[in-house]
Amino acid sequence: MKLTRFILFGLPLLAGISASNQLLADDTEIFFSEEILSETEEFQPNVLFIFDSSGSMDDEILTQPPYDPDHDYGGLGDGTIYVHNENYSYRNVSIDPGRNSCKAMTDHMADSPDLPVYAGKRVAEWHESTVEQCTGWWWWRTCETVSVNYWRDVTNSNKTVECRDDAGVHGIDDSSSDRYARDGNNGPYSTSNQINWNQNGITDRRLYVSANYHE
Repeated sequence: MKLTRFILFGLPLLAGISASNQLLADDTEIFFSEEILSETEEFQPNVLFIFDSSGSMDDEILTQPPYDPDHDYGGLGDGTIYVHNENYSYRNVSIDPGRNSCKAMTDHMADSPDLPVYAGKRVAEWHESTVEQCTGWWWWRTCETVSVNYWRDVTNSNKTVECRDDAGVHGIDDSSSDRYARDGNNGPYSTSNQINWNQNGITDRRLYVSANYHE
């Protein structure tokens, strides 16, 4: 019984030792000692050249010249603002100049012609809708249509667009004394009590670019 246990234990051990000896590689073809090099009159270094002849090597790499604000890329003189994500992917959302009340944005575009991008700012759009509100139960139930008006993330609608940078500075136009965006039936503007600029998807992770830069 003891002999059997020894054989069962010893065989795997011997097999492992044997396998490990077989796995040892001879590195003398790569590394040479000083003695071997001194005895060798002519030594050829091991140098490998790799040439990539695949089809991709025939591809052309196109570079884009810097943006020139004086060049018409297709949107020069167009006041439309295009909304992008932070990685410059277009969101299929644009802001018509007739509904853009964010003076800070338009001023930035005019003051920074070389890079007309309004970034890291919170911009919102006025939204108007109605819902039916009901009270009571069964035959005592009465319903009425009420307005639900609020500021939200910018979409492709024809409503007013405003930004937090304009709060207390500029309203729907230059002559307006109501300079704070406000929700509810007292909106879209008031003299105080501005909105929460983190609500309804409003974010500062958008890029607002000029039409010419967008093209």
